[in-house]
Amino acid sequence: MIRRCRACETSEFAGHHGFAQALESRSRQTGASPPEVVYLWEDLTITDLPLPQAAPIFASADTEWREFCASLLKPAG
Repeated sequence: MIRRCRACETSEFAGHHGFAQALESRSRQTGASPPEVVYLWEDLTITDLPLPQAAPIFASADTEWREFCASLLKPAG
């Protein structure tokens, strides 16, 4: 099965508290700057590489996250 992802600027997720906390925590642990681009997968996980086997930066099954992603992925117009 092919997994698909969408490249997004990290700033697009700044409005979600859980993602912001996960990114901050990851930056503290690694000492690296947050990535400018992240990848949103069909299962609503976020990775910093466009590879299916990449470790998630953030994943959540809560309704707030699903609604946030749905609004982000809604076609413009």
